[in-house]
Amino acid sequence: MLVQADGQFLGVVGLADTPREGMREVLERLHRLGIRKTIMLTGDNERVGRAIANAVGLDEVKAGVLPEDEVRAMEELGRPHGQVAMVGAGVNDARLWRATVGIAMGGAGTDVALETAGVALISDDLSKLPFAVALSRASRRIIRHDL
Repeated sequence: MLVQADGQFLGVVGLADTPREGMREVLERLHRLGIRKTIMLTGDNERVGRAIANAVGLDEVKAGVLPEDEVRAMEELGRPHGQVAMVGAGVNDARLWRATVGIAMGGAGTDVALETAGVALISDDLSKLPFAVALSRASRRIIRHDL
């Protein structure tokens, strides 16, 4: 951003998103659990999205995705990958219901995201996500065994 006052140029201010603390470790744990691919959908430009993805170890970035394009993007991802989970917290994440598994972050999540998700994390701490995946798999094994 350029800063100016009374027609006088004062300087430049740079802003940037920073990744959540510990995201690289969370993604590594998900990969060890068998999650094959992690992809970020972002409205940011490619360069910004790629910087965040590289910092946390995401496999792929789809940048410049408008909220109304998220559903199409998830459908496209589902074709080659089969099952698609989406994690979100914002108002635009009302589209969580279109994923195979929608996961809302409870602490920071909007009511709309929490209502449309299949899974709601109690807090916005993504380090709990690998535990939730492992717990759901164990629960599914028990249910299938008992049938």
